Amino acid sequence: MRYNPNKPLNEKVIQFHCKNHLCQNSKEQGGWFTPKSWQLNARIIAIENPSGFGESNFYCSDKCKQECPLYNMKGDHLKNKNIYCTIEEYNTWRNEVLKRANNKCEYCDKEAKHAHHSRPQKLEPFFSLDLDFGIACCEKCHYKYGHKDECSTGQLAKIICK
Repeated sequence: MRYNPNKPLNEKVIQFHCKNHLCQNSKEQGGWFTPKSWQLNARIIAIENPSGFGESNFYCSDKCKQECPLYNMKGDHLKNKNIYCTIEEYNTWRNEVLKRANNKCEYCDKEAKHAHHSRPQKLEPFFSLDLDFGIACCEKCHYKYGHKDECSTGQLAKIICK
């Protein structure tokens, strides 16, 4: 965002880059455009509306908006989902936790089929793939020791992460 350098400062005309990276008005192309008042109002509403509705970026035209891959994503595809890694990353983490424990439950020494996160993913997602916080366990021990007190599903469901 900037003030239009071709206008006197007392006019203070705001300019933006178009979010569509292929547009001549985009930052990537070195361009600028002056938004219409309805575009500014839509942006303000989008910022104030927690769920948003697609107007969180500036586009110089409807054509640019429709062609922009970011706009077509319709927001953050992981927003409001409890996904902290891909299924491939999770499976690799799980297999490594089980392998480290020789497929034995770290509580009772029976065959381990589960890998438990000792730090809840919802509360500390940055530890979700850390092997130091993975515990190999059988199904019985996973729910007996792994999901109790503050780590229980009921307790975690009450927590709102921001």
